[in-house]
Amino acid sequence: MSLQNLTLVTNKKLTNLQDAVIRQSEKGLTITAVFLNEDSSPYDLTNKKVTFNEHKDSDKYVVDTNVKITDERNGAISYTLHPQCYAATGEAWFEIADSSGTVVDSTQNFNLKVKDAANASIYNTNYITQLDALRDQMQALVDNADGQLKQQLKTTQDQMNQKLTELGNAYQLAEQGRANAYKQAEANRDSGWSQDKQRIDNEWNQDKDRINGEWNSQKQSIQNTANSQQSSISSQWSQLKSNADSQLATIQSNINALQATIDDINKNKVPGFNSSLQSAQDKLDKILASLGNFVVSANDVNSISSDKVAEIAGNLIDPNLNNWTKNDPAKQAFKTIDFDTVSKSNNVSFTSVIGCEILYYKITVKQYSNYRLRFRFTPKSAISTTVDNFQACVWRSMPALDTSWWGEDQGSYNTTSQIKKFDLNKDAFCEIGFYSDNASELYVGFNLSHIANGTSCDFELSSLSVVNVDDTISSLPKTVQGAKPDANGNIILPNQQIAKNFDKNGNANLVWLGYGGYAPVDAEAIKDILKNQLPNKYAGKNIVNISNPMFYSTQSVDDFTAMGSPNKTQALTVYRSDFNANDDGKPGLANYSQGIIFGAWTGRGVLSISNGKHKARIAGGTYPGEENGGQVWSEDIAWKSDFANYYNKSEIDTKTSDLQIQNAADTSNLRMRCDNLETRCKNLENRCSNLETQLNVLQGQMADLLGAISISGDTLQINKKLAVRGNITTYWDGADQFIVYSGHNARRGYFGMYDSGAFKVNG
Repeated sequence: MSLQNLTLVTNKKLTNLQDAVIRQSEKGLTITAVFLNEDSSPYDLTNKKVTFNEHKDSDKYVVDTNVKITDERNGAISYTLHPQCYAATGEAWFEIADSSGTVVDSTQNFNLKVKDAANASIYNTNYITQLDALRDQMQALVDNADGQLKQQLKTTQDQMNQKLTELGNAYQLAEQGRANAYKQAEANRDSGWSQDKQRIDNEWNQDKDRINGEWNSQKQSIQNTANSQQSSISSQWSQLKSNADSQLATIQSNINALQATIDDINKNKVPGFNSSLQSAQDKLDKILASLGNFVVSANDVNSISSDKVAEIAGNLIDPNLNNWTKNDPAKQAFKTIDFDTVSKSNNVSFTSVIGCEILYYKITVKQYSNYRLRFRFTPKSAISTTVDNFQACVWRSMPALDTSWWGEDQGSYNTTSQIKKFDLNKDAFCEIGFYSDNASELYVGFNLSHIANGTSCDFELSSLSVVNVDDTISSLPKTVQGAKPDANGNIILPNQQIAKNFDKNGNANLVWLGYGGYAPVDAEAIKDILKNQLPNKYAGKNIVNISNPMFYSTQSVDDFTAMGSPNKTQALTVYRSDFNANDDGKPGLANYSQGIIFGAWTGRGVLSISNGKHKARIAGGTYPGEENGGQVWSEDIAWKSDFANYYNKSEIDTKTSDLQIQNAADTSNLRMRCDNLETRCKNLENRCSNLETQLNVLQGQMADLLGAISISGDTLQINKKLAVRGNITTYWDGADQFIVYSGHNARRGYFGMYDSGAFKVNG
């Protein structure tokens, strides 16, 4: 089944306002999409690879390469959602890579919303195709190596068994031959006994000696062969076992190294912080454990007293729900009722149906007496409801069986008819007090119609009783904790062991006190004092060795003072940043985060934790301008989840291999560039050599030229022939200009321009 078709542009500044909505109980849904360039033209996916990416809630990721390109030229794709996409809502996009795997583009983001399903819950975690492939490949290698090793051992064992079988067969064959020869010789001797006894005896002895000699020789040969082959097989077996042990040791060593890496990460994460937290937690647990020896909860007291009262005065109601009257919907809804005859508890498996699930029981009561209906309702699984309560009633007549709501709560302990509602998803001890008045028969009922139709749940209904309070009081024992009343009817109770106080390690100081010397305190009250009353009492006040308030609300995390910790004081302050801002490089986190700032005099340390993000920061330093002070620094903490997808051996090996491949490629590329540079240098060297040759030629020509001319004053004299090719141009400067020359085999001459402008040639 496909979701709506998406149109995704590679312009990441845009956000697709159209959401893709799925439910946790669904599977196999397919997203179809068309990719567009920023100018809205179809994106060409020829020779491209497309990967689906999703950043889910709780910083979990899905990276799946199983995306099908359905139309390359028009940019159309199809992707069937991975099961981890149904675990949580996230923000998704597609990445586009070329044939080498390099990411060259990506689409705009779109929301992939996941709605919860009543009958489905998926564990939210990471899924990355490449990591799963590497994990499967490593497992396949281990399985293959293990399979080959087992097969090799089996083959060797089979070969050894075959050799032993062959040796046994040869031994049996030789033994059979000896026995046959012996019998034949004996038969021959017996047949000729009467003819020549001495000759036969001699021949018999000779045959016997010969046969025994041959047998001993053959037996020794067989034994030697067996020993040799047994030794060879044992040697091969030992070598094979040694190789197997070595391979197994290598595998175990690799596993141990991987485990050591993981243990090192776990051990060295933030050891000091974890140790402090654990120490504080241990002390608090010890205190609460000690308290648990001296106080009990009100529910436990009520439950025990209810059971004991029922035993004393007699229970007027059957605690086994199997014996209660049920209407037709209730008969269908109660799948099983497992009644424990010892604890008197009903363990119920319940599936709600259409209709009103009601059950009731008729009791016989004494007129004008006070009664208590008591029971404990304990949900064993989450109960899906239309309204989160059920009703219990005490009624003069049979309760209505065709309504999901008997009405609002009514009645009190001194009236006969009662209706009360109780929570369906809460473990609670419940009680209804009522007065019988002139009635001798009453009805007790439960209405479970608010459990949602079609849903299933498990719950326990225990301590179910109806007792006569008046008879119970009159039947109570005449002693309390073994102490009898004195002549005046007073009872002096024995002393009780009480925790008077605790030391700093959580150990209780126990004393014996009489009832007049102490007041019992409920555990919840003590917990409330520790968690709420004491912190509220001392919030904003100075305590021993602390100069500043314990809590500070700040509008800035720029420095220690702004965070509620003035300079040159003893500080231990919990602060909260009640504002939104960019906190990069600051000593604390902004955006409604909280933290602790502590230190003495001019030095401070800060630990900050974000509410909305998976982020924590540690900072330290001194106030500006202090002598020998240090610069304020801050660093965000990397958590275990940040390294979960990287620090395991197979991935480290893969990354190391990738780095080696990349390094080899870089080295090869550098070598090629060096070779090219060397070639260019040789070319440059050749060109310089040619240039040097030309320069030498030019130097010779310049020497010849300098030897052919001489300069004296403003006269240039050429001592050899002058050949002029091209035009000769003269410029007027107020003086006669001319050139004197002497042609080959000719007399001297000159030519030039004169002041009059005439051109004259003389020779």
